Amino acid sequence: MNKAESKRKCFNKRNELLIFLLSTAFGFTVFFFSPFDIFTDNPTAFSVGLKYVAFTMLISSALITLLTVGLLNLLLFFSKEAFSVIVRLLFGVLLAFCTQKLFFNGRMPVLHREDARYERYVPEIAVNTVVFTIILLLPLVLYILRKLMPQNRFFVFGKDWFMPCASAVIFTVQLASAVISVSGAADEDESLYRQYLSYKPVMSLSQEGNIVVFLSDRLDGIWMDEMLEKYPELNESFSGFTFYRNNVSQGTSTFPAVPQMLTGKTYDDSEWHDYLSEAWSGDTLTSRLKKNGYNINILPDCITTVSSTAQLAGQCDNILTLDESEVSVNYFGKKGIFSMMSRLSLAELLPYQFKPSVLYWVGANFSRGFVNYSASVSDNMRYAVGIESDIQFYDCLNRYGLNSGSENKTFSFIHLNGAHTPTAEIASLYDPTAEPDLYATLRGDFEILSEYFRQMKELGIYDNSTIIVLGDHGRVPRELEGAQTRLDGAITSALLIKPAHADSEKLRTDSHSELSTQFFAASVLEYAGIDHSDFGYSYNDIIKNNLSPERYMQTFHFCGYGRMAYQSEYKITGNAMDFNNWELVDCGE
Repeated sequence: MNKAESKRKCFNKRNELLIFLLSTAFGFTVFFFSPFDIFTDNPTAFSVGLKYVAFTMLISSALITLLTVGLLNLLLFFSKEAFSVIVRLLFGVLLAFCTQKLFFNGRMPVLHREDARYERYVPEIAVNTVVFTIILLLPLVLYILRKLMPQNRFFVFGKDWFMPCASAVIFTVQLASAVISVSGAADEDESLYRQYLSYKPVMSLSQEGNIVVFLSDRLDGIWMDEMLEKYPELNESFSGFTFYRNNVSQGTSTFPAVPQMLTGKTYDDSEWHDYLSEAWSGDTLTSRLKKNGYNINILPDCITTVSSTAQLAGQCDNILTLDESEVSVNYFGKKGIFSMMSRLSLAELLPYQFKPSVLYWVGANFSRGFVNYSASVSDNMRYAVGIESDIQFYDCLNRYGLNSGSENKTFSFIHLNGAHTPTAEIASLYDPTAEPDLYATLRGDFEILSEYFRQMKELGIYDNSTIIVLGDHGRVPRELEGAQTRLDGAITSALLIKPAHADSEKLRTDSHSELSTQFFAASVLEYAGIDHSDFGYSYNDIIKNNLSPERYMQTFHFCGYGRMAYQSEYKITGNAMDFNNWELVDCGE
């Protein structure tokens, strides 16, 4: 047989069918079916609808399939033996991916090397990696054994048709599952990708009454004490307020402290987007207020508090919809649908050993890059709270100004960068010559509050409004930057409250009342005149009745890819400023 005849024999129907079916099953599993399942399992975690994700990944799957078909045919042309090895490795990868997705995912959390719990799961992770590797290599190993023992019936059985048939079955089963998922899916909002959180509605308050919450990131209780001493004029700025010094946060980080405050849903150590989707779909603080006639305007950190505007549907009034000319879908650009969905797919299909590296810096709002806004859109809330968002809010406050035109009472929740990042830009709002340290930055942020209060007073709505200024958590101790599990001192977070119709006197101080962010939702409902019994104690329940409720703080460590690793839990009784009153109830080991 000459060389040309040998080549023609290689390009037979069986090999071409194998190439086509294997390439199709692999390409669509990785780039369509897996991303499709991720979306349908978490639809509210995305900033665009299913059709945009499905279209992008369907095109990608087809192109990847065609590319794989071409490469395998090219390989077959040059070397039949190399082709035989590669197709079996590719088939092994396909089997390993499917096995991982069906039998291993969900058994343990996605872990990072610095996660304090990592050592708990070393045996499971090792087993997962070994099994994945065995399945991946099994088709190649059987092929080699067949070559070494050609007379063995076990290795000869099914040698010609097993891989193409198995590939066809894998594709068909996943296709049927996708069809069922689509048929059971709810109709999606066609304008979802054009929705955004706007500053403009936040500027509209009511003559009848308002609840305004300013969350100042990392506003530690000790720092607030020092601020009042360093800038005594703040006692006048916070007229009518009481500073509650014996206040703690539920956690040492914005996530999960803030979503817990707004939804009442305790973080269950699940993936960020899973937790947020479930938390916002329940009976939240904002949904309860909305049902009782309040307009809800929130400006949250969208990396840690919500995944997309879809989660806030029906419980937020500052969601606006842009014209089609002002926004576009990012299909294949940087951080667009293709790149992010491919990463999520690999994270779904790979063993636990490799998930952290694939998910590095993939936060709860992983779909934030799916949409591009026109430069003309200047009132949209940035995805992450930071220096720029503080400046943007201050600019909008001065550009639009507050008004008292809202027909309904309002609840506003405004997340400011606070003490998170000392910077000259924020410090200069108060003193352009100030050194951009922690205190000057906080003083600049308080200047934003002062301007807000000034405009409220001009409108005559300051007195009948309840205003809360608080930290989501206190300072982050150095030991939490590593994988340590225990604190070496007390951490309190500032809480300042001005109830409606409070006496307009200088700032008062309460060092006794045992408060926590875990009582935030119930307190807001009580200030709104709504039954709060389902949400537990309110601040006033504790203050007026001199209660000593159980307070807990959990420590978390940021793993670097959008996950907080739980470390330890403390029970706090009495004076939270005295670390002798902190009891370690779970060291996370």
